Formats: sequence, C-alpha cells, structure tokens
Amino acid sequence: HASSLRDIIAALDDELGGTMALGLQRPAVDGTYEALRRSAGEAKRRCDELSRDVRRAADENQELGSTLRKLQGTNTRLLDEVQRQTAELGFLTQQRLQDIDNLAKAEAAFEREQAQWAEEAT
Repeated sequence: HASSLRDIIAALDDELGGTMALGLQRPAVDGTYEALRRSAGEAKRRCDELSRDVRRAADENQELGSTLRKLQGTNTRLLDEVQRQTAELGFLTQQRLQDIDNLAKAEAAFEREQAQWAEEAT
C-alpha cells in the first residue's frame, strides 16, 4: 500500500513539475502567477477602499438621519407656532372689526347728537 501511494504521489509530482517534493509552488508560465498575485492585491486594495467608502457613507447617513429628525422636530414646533399666531391674528382681526363697527356706531350717535344740539340751539 505504501509503495502504491508513493507511486501516486510521484506521478502527481511529475505532473506538477517536481514542486511537491520541494514544497514550492511552480511559477506560472509567462509570469501569469505574478500577474494574478498583483491582480488579487489590486482587487483587495479596491475592496478595502470600497469598504472604507461604505463605512464613511453609513456614518454620513446616520448623521443625516439625526439632522433630519432634529429638523422634523423644529418644523413641528414652527408649525405649532404658526398655528398659534394664526389663531391670535384671527382673534385680533375680529377685535379690530368689532372696534371699527363700535367706532362707526359711536360716530353716528355723535353726529345725531350734534344734529340734535344744533336743532335745540336754533
């Protein structure tokens, strides 16, 4: 059994160019191994860069979400204030119209009194 296993390993070693016995990886033809290694390194660099970009975008997104929630709160308070002031403006407008009506009635009464005084004086 041991000899047949050795024969299989020897045949495999021959196919791989004798690198199994040395524990080395056989260089690829025309430098393709080095090209693949560089390509893998570049892919890892791009992946790391994209990962940093995603983390940065996530941080910015979280900050934007926080800012949006604050702005929504501010907007709600402003809307409440606008509604309060609109109600107050409506009340003041009604008061002003009532005052104008009362003033018109008072002027009319005064004119009647003046006319009556002028009649009594003659």
